[in-house]
Amino acid sequence: MKIIQKDNKNRKTGAVSKLAGNAKGFNSSSAVIFGGKIDTTAIHELLHCLGLEHSFDNKDYNFKQKATKNIMDYGKGRNHVWIWQIKQLLLNKKIPKE
Repeated sequence: MKIIQKDNKNRKTGAVSKLAGNAKGFNSSSAVIFGGKIDTTAIHELLHCLGLEHSFDNKDYNFKQKATKNIMDYGKGRNHVWIWQIKQLLLNKKIPKE
């Protein structure tokens, strides 16, 4: 898995994006993390690469955006994942086994 850290300035306008990072997609092998953002962004994007959705986009468990301290939510103070998310990762057959 590759994680690339770079700045998030628009090359044409010089404006700074609010985007903190971006996974190439669910079950992907790469993500981009923009410098100067929240420390948990790398973990958040890595978990997207491993197949987890946002806590406010999940079809089975849906929470209001920025209302939790879950890593897969947005906002500050994110510091945990829930057991159902760990189970979802363990059941994901697209994650290569060692």
